[in-house]
Amino acid sequence: MPDCFIRWEVTHHKDYSNGYTWEEADTICKKDGKVLAVVDSQEKWEKLKYVITGGNRYTAPADVYIGLQFTESINNFTWSNGVQASWTKWYDNEPYFTDTRHCVRLDIYTDYSFRTSDCSNRHHFACSYEDIKICSNNGKVVRFERKKKSANTPVD
Repeated sequence: MPDCFIRWEVTHHKDYSNGYTWEEADTICKKDGKVLAVVDSQEKWEKLKYVITGGNRYTAPADVYIGLQFTESINNFTWSNGVQASWTKWYDNEPYFTDTRHCVRLDIYTDYSFRTSDCSNRHHFACSYEDIKICSNNGKVVRFERKKKSANTPVD
């Protein structure tokens, strides 16, 4: 039976002058065929943290929006790809004050834990996409599929 994995790519967008609102960041990611970063596992959180800091946890100059947002209709947090959150990295006492703080950022002062934020606050942001499905059998690649870089393309 082949073993398969999806390659997850992430990029960090910085604006040293003003930053971006969550909606502005979401629009920029979608224009690139990506979504605001879906950080739904410890492995992805560690990879994004490394990308943001360049491997040095003290180098990031600002908080970073990710693609997690409170959805009032289901009273829960949903990722920018439409999937309800099951894995999170909340800081103590979070999520906090979700009646006005619907967006989520990685907070530089809490070791990049998830913190709620007013969506109009301006921060850096990260985009992500899952673009390649690779399957191998006994170390030999048996299937290689390039996924279309689109926020609306499901990944099997």
